[in-house]
Amino acid sequence: MLKTGRYYGYPECCIKQLIHDCDIGIKFVDRKNRLKASKNGFVPCSKHADLINNNKIKISSIIKNRLCSQPFEKISFKLI
Repeated sequence: MLKTGRYYGYPECCIKQLIHDCDIGIKFVDRKNRLKASKNGFVPCSKHADLINNNKIKISSIIKNRLCSQPFEKISFKLI
């Protein structure tokens, strides 16, 4: 999961919080504030979710050093 997050250019703090949540069994439904801020599969950490939800930053401003060839905004995921 760490390598995948880095591949997509996600912030280290967001990757680590997602890994921690998975390790201790926190489900997506328990992360409502963070999911409101999510887009295209990216789930931000609590700090970034608050900033995104309060329109202080845009997700695209925190996606850095992306190795994936497609721009972040162009990728879409289908939720089943």
